[in-house]
Amino acid sequence: MSAFALRLAVLPSVLLLLFVVRRNKNSRDPMSLLVWLAVLGAVSTIPAVVVELVGGVLLYYMGLESGTAVYELVNCFFIVAMIEELGKFLGMLILTWKNKNFDHSYDGVIYGVCSSLGFATLENILYVFQGGIGLGILRAVTAIPLHCSCGVIMGYFYSKARENANKGEGAAGNMLIAYFSTMGIHGLYDFVLSIDDTSVILCILVLILSVVLMFLLISHAAKNDHIIAVNPIWVN
Repeated sequence: MSAFALRLAVLPSVLLLLFVVRRNKNSRDPMSLLVWLAVLGAVSTIPAVVVELVGGVLLYYMGLESGTAVYELVNCFFIVAMIEELGKFLGMLILTWKNKNFDHSYDGVIYGVCSSLGFATLENILYVFQGGIGLGILRAVTAIPLHCSCGVIMGYFYSKARENANKGEGAAGNMLIAYFSTMGIHGLYDFVLSIDDTSVILCILVLILSVVLMFLLISHAAKNDHIIAVNPIWVN
């Protein structure tokens, strides 16, 4: 892979991450935490690939034929989206749930985006390595924003769960929303792409709705950022 192709594969994630982080006005997370979130998100691609390969074999032995609606439905939602979003979610949970820096509501959005874009960046490098620069350009305006959207949505509800837990209230509801909402969006996007007779317009519509929701949540979360910890590190 050329240096230009590598930069092309990484640049979309960097630009989206900078946009999300710079909307943070009330707190400053240590760079090391954000880097580790991205690294763990990238590392989660390894078990995801293994599970997806095993899942494909299992679907074959179940008699499901690749390319059929049933096969793609099961594969996209319950193998690919399920394992990929779980990897991002667990990485974020392990590194941040009890981290003292998780003291503002907008932090969760940043954590979700770092984890998701870490995964998306390594995945994109692999795709560009195999498919070339043209594929990298296509993914820069499709798959990368989709992963970022999932990260924002996951982080938004994850932050609400942490806030509830800090108040001694139940966090399970928002945790489930954080995971299953992104699994659903990711699965739907992959599904409409995988069906041969799906219109391009429908694929674009799913992507646009996801991106619009992402920007709305970023705007809302940044504008309403507030302290969620009992002893916050950063106070205005």
